[in-house]
Amino acid sequence: VDDILMFMEMIEYNYNLSKENDVFVNCLTEFQVGYVSKNIISLAVEYSQLSGFSDISYIKAYNYDFNLRKELSLKDLFRCDVNFTKLLRKYINLQINNIFNEISMYEDDGIGHFMEDDIILDENNIFYFTDEYLILPFSSCELHKDLVNLLEFKIPFNKIYYYLNEYAIKNIVKKIIL
Repeated sequence: VDDILMFMEMIEYNYNLSKENDVFVNCLTEFQVGYVSKNIISLAVEYSQLSGFSDISYIKAYNYDFNLRKELSLKDLFRCDVNFTKLLRKYINLQINNIFNEISMYEDDGIGHFMEDDIILDENNIFYFTDEYLILPFSSCELHKDLVNLLEFKIPFNKIYYYLNEYAIKNIVKKIIL
């Protein structure tokens, strides 16, 4: 509820500002339920605002286990002996470099490469999941100044299966074809 109220306040503020500057403001909120079982839900809410030619978007995810009565963090999905942030950075870095390679095909000067260390990731990172993917969203410009759109990195559970803990395997992934 706090996220929604904060977004509404931001919309009202920008609306009043836009009236003074004759700028069109468009706001949008969407949600996606990624996963639902008897006791677990994972959903993502996207908050977007288009003001003039600027787009600001971010995703807030909610992952909750009702039996445990707690919100899930990334740490709750991985074995304790796994450096899951390092593991996830590798998968994100591969996807980002693919994006940069596509962009450089259309731009003369290119934008260089992205380094794994540039990805800020910890156990409190926003994520949600489906029965097939762990999804890590990053807000516009959060990763790089040239990446201005909201990005979601989908990491297939079958690629990280051996790093998941028993809780994740039994309650989320369940049965997967490797």
